[in-house]
Amino acid sequence: MRGAREALDVLVYEHKVPYRFAHRCFGELVRMAEGGADHAALATHLRTRLPDYPIDADALVRTVHGLSKQHIELNTKAFRAVHGELDANLRAMAAKPLVNPVDSAIERLVAEARKAIG
Repeated sequence: MRGAREALDVLVYEHKVPYRFAHRCFGELVRMAEGGADHAALATHLRTRLPDYPIDADALVRTVHGLSKQHIELNTKAFRAVHGELDANLRAMAAKPLVNPVDSAIERLVAEARKAIG
């Protein structure tokens, strides 16, 4: 059930099905599919459970099975922005030498002690 999450999002965000109800419907659908139900039985089940919503049950079942990418939208601009930010952070981390926090704390304590004695 590679696309169950995407199909659930379609129900919740596009068709305004309450999340808990949509989740329950897809839980039933996944159990039916694992039990060997075919495409037609799964689509019929969705239509029966969601008669008040204008869903395309066939498309949702294809999405659940990972056979349709219709409902999967990749925001490549956001991915590139996050990649750039992560890459910049990694470069910044690599540019700084790693300091052991215990060593640096000891160095500060020794410096304070020298000032006090000094």
